[in-house]
Amino acid sequence: FMFGHYLAFFYYRDIPWMEKLLPAIFTKDPAKVDLYLAAWEGYLTASLYPEMFEKLHDEYARAITLNPASYTKRKYRGDLDDALATHLALAYLHLSDFNFDSDLYKSFWSIPSPKRHAEFISFVGRPVISRDSPEEWLKDNEEVSVKKLEAFWDWALEHCDDKEALQGFGFWMQAKYKIFDPE
Repeated sequence: FMFGHYLAFFYYRDIPWMEKLLPAIFTKDPAKVDLYLAAWEGYLTASLYPEMFEKLHDEYARAITLNPASYTKRKYRGDLDDALATHLALAYLHLSDFNFDSDLYKSFWSIPSPKRHAEFISFVGRPVISRDSPEEWLKDNEEVSVKKLEAFWDWALEHCDDKEALQGFGFWMQAKYKIFDPE
């Protein structure tokens, strides 16, 4: 867990060294699946860094295909499915090249998972909608596009027919701050 959680701390201090260690940290050895899950859990409970998101593309792809039923039964610091959805939602919000055409985005939405999808939907709007003075926050965080959120809203309603997942839009339904056109 600690290797994953503090990965960025060490990664940005010695990138070549850490790149050599990544295969050991995120091992593919079936006998070490618990170590992999712990490291991945630690990584997902830390902040998202654009360079590391790109570097760990294959790890995200791998995690998307994991069956939650295969997770080791233990107490996790954070739910792995929620944390994965949160990281991908952050990527959608903050990385201009992560969009509907991204392979990770397509893969994430192609695998039926109401829990993951609901968390993505809920989280992607949360940083904007559920805060005091979101208009001011948006001025200070110009990389977050309301247009991109509106585009996601339309995309999800068109491509996601899972009612459980769509419940994630629940708190988006507030016109108090006039971020979205109430219509």
